[in-house]
Amino acid sequence: MNPESSNNNSQTNPRKRPLVEEPNNDKQRITLNSMVVAIDHNNLFYTVCSICEKTLPDPSPNTHIPNSSSSSSSIPFCKNCNFNSASSGSKRLFRVLISIATEKRVVVVIMFDRAARVLFGCSADEFFDFAKTHPFAGNFD
Repeated sequence: MNPESSNNNSQTNPRKRPLVEEPNNDKQRITLNSMVVAIDHNNLFYTVCSICEKTLPDPSPNTHIPNSSSSSSSIPFCKNCNFNSASSGSKRLFRVLISIATEKRVVVVIMFDRAARVLFGCSADEFFDFAKTHPFAGNFD
């Protein structure tokens, strides 16, 4: 694909979007070096209806913990499209809370599904299933 004809694709590609502070007086963007300092690993996902993709209520606070025995069949009825998501399954989408540090400050960012898929390399459902079958994969003890 030709970069000139890509309709400013760098604006939507999360890999090419640098952390930018407020523009200076000349209205030029300033690119900063930054580093991820923390990720909230307790709530990486939220569930949505597989038909209308509206957020579904969390049936229990432990749904998103990979070691829990809950599955997508415990997801309640979707009030938006009147569809019982348990019959065909709901899906999980990423919602990752991240702290990013620059030289001057720490910024809290919420990374949603599209950007998180790039970082994790898989969907939220695939990551949940992997974490459920390999509960100690993230332990470095």
